[in-house]
Amino acid sequence: MREIDKAVPAELDVHCICDNYATHSHPKVKAWLTTKSRWHMHFIPTYSSWLNQVERFFALITDKAIRWLVHKCQTARSTH
Repeated sequence: MREIDKAVPAELDVHCICDNYATHSHPKVKAWLTTKSRWHMHFIPTYSSWLNQVERFFALITDKAIRWLVHKCQTARSTH
């Protein structure tokens, strides 16, 4: 967050979209944010992994590649 704060021009607000992981509400993070009025934290709702692009990406890989590969491997083993 410090790197982002340095990189974004001072006249712009920063909107940070986070999941509800505990590190985002750690006392040190909260204390830092109290000194940064341009920072606006937005938390996605609990149990809404469909909003998290990283989780959506891994879900797609799991559904389209990993499960298919496991199924193909199991099918190949069962034919021998």
